[in-house]
Amino acid sequence: MGIRHSIFGIASLFLFVICSVFFIKLEAVDKEQDSGILSQVGFEVAGEGSFYRIAVNKADKDDLYYAFLPSYTDVGRIRMSIHGGGKVNINGTDIVDGDYLDKFETNQEYSIVLYSPKNKITEQANIQFLVSANLPAVYITTKSGSMEYINSEKGNKESGFITITSENGKEVYSDKMDKLGGRGNTSWEVPKKSYSLETHSNAGLLGMKDAKKWILIANFYDGAIIRNKIGFQLADRTGLLYTPDSRFIDLYINEQYWGLYQLTERIEVNGNRIAINDGYLMEVDYPERAIYEKNVIYLENGQPIVIHNPKKITESQYLFLDSCYEEMLAALYAEDYVNPDTGKGIFEYLDKESFARMYLIEEIFEDLDMGVTSHYMYKGKEDESLLFDGPVWDLDNTMGRGFDLRNEFFAINNSLTSNQISRWYARLCGNEEFSQAVFTEWEKRVRPALSEIVDTEIDELIMTLGPSINMDKLCWPGKRSIFMPEASLETNVLFLESYLQERLEFLDTSFSYKKDETISFMKSQANTLPALERIEEFQLPDDTGAVSTPHSENGISDFIFSRHGIILFTLLVIILILLIAADLKRNRKIR
Repeated sequence: MGIRHSIFGIASLFLFVICSVFFIKLEAVDKEQDSGILSQVGFEVAGEGSFYRIAVNKADKDDLYYAFLPSYTDVGRIRMSIHGGGKVNINGTDIVDGDYLDKFETNQEYSIVLYSPKNKITEQANIQFLVSANLPAVYITTKSGSMEYINSEKGNKESGFITITSENGKEVYSDKMDKLGGRGNTSWEVPKKSYSLETHSNAGLLGMKDAKKWILIANFYDGAIIRNKIGFQLADRTGLLYTPDSRFIDLYINEQYWGLYQLTERIEVNGNRIAINDGYLMEVDYPERAIYEKNVIYLENGQPIVIHNPKKITESQYLFLDSCYEEMLAALYAEDYVNPDTGKGIFEYLDKESFARMYLIEEIFEDLDMGVTSHYMYKGKEDESLLFDGPVWDLDNTMGRGFDLRNEFFAINNSLTSNQISRWYARLCGNEEFSQAVFTEWEKRVRPALSEIVDTEIDELIMTLGPSINMDKLCWPGKRSIFMPEASLETNVLFLESYLQERLEFLDTSFSYKKDETISFMKSQANTLPALERIEEFQLPDDTGAVSTPHSENGISDFIFSRHGIILFTLLVIILILLIAADLKRNRKIR
């Protein structure tokens, strides 16, 4: 009896293994066959000496696919690429793998039929070819060949490979990629996500300075797409140091078009970025985010300033910075702007020009995040080093997107009673030396740069980006702006231009023609600050919280609850019942 049961158990285990292997293979075959046009059809586009495969994208409606092609595409030199054999028929023409397409135009819909290797129709739909214009293309291949893991959680990262071509198709960079991961806070919750990118070695991507760390900005919330770009341009022309450089690119990930992105330098201490050696890079940030940071200084009302560099701060460095802020604030709020204990004036603590330029930028942009988050400052490590304002970052929440006070002062608005930076600017503007620096910077640098952007550069930039913007909107359909959700690109751009034009006129009048009136207003704001409100405190959550499950590809639970897993389970139950019945029958005969 024991021997029979042992044989019975071994036979059951053997059957389980055989069935598992069979159904896992069947599951893989089914997935491959079910994917149809989306996974099998692609087009190889000729660059200078290389072909780059572009898979199709599924449109918002069921029966339409898009082929989003880079700007250097020669429609007469597109080569068909079909995974898994078979052929396609596009608009009545049979095309097999390796054939060239020479009878099709962009922005036209054509019928497409996918055939299996046995000449059976797999899928029927329509397809449209679209081509970008005048933009480089970035091709990323992740190690897994998928973005599922990276997109499932912001902290997830994968290595891979990256290739960059110019707008003319010339390969300008190709190397291993150490990391691709999620980026952003509220922007991480949208369908089109931003990413952080780390190359394998220092590289000057598309003419920018050598570094390893880069950002791929999605600009999803900005209905006009270009706020970050023109914001960086203006900040750079005002002379604000270390403004990030950037390039618009068409992004392809794992052969599929991912959208119009802004490849941007990352804010970091680096010889080619923020060159302050062993100095301090700091960011004003939300308290609910700062609690997760290791190095944080809290100002008098609980406003946190996160120290990003050095990454490991010593107690003496912490005390040094804390003392610097205390001494600076004592000078700032003194009636004569001189610290009564040290005898140092305010501009022995702050860099006057950087704060004047940043103040003007904040007045122009009306940044929703000013003094709340993404507001950077930096300082050298020595005691006599000044505190510098900037660089700018994260400008999609600006220029009428949030605040829209076209004919009012914004950055010295006393209603922002818990905002430390607004109070700093208000106090500084009451200082005659600072207000004169503001007027000089406006006249010499800021107004000419802003006028040029408003008069010509916005329209030129939109014209250049037009085809890619169209591709991006088709790739990521739906509402793109919280404040103007139903507005078209044209309406968004007109709004941006009108906002900046009116802001330019108001500030030019205030800083040029009504200077005396403005000085009087600034002094009033500086001398009538309301009581400083304390901001809400946060604490780290208990360690008893739920622990997230580690990422596991091809997990056993996925298979068990799949269609074939259920079939396998049912089959095993039937086999076991039959074996038990046979065993019982045999026992009765023996008796």
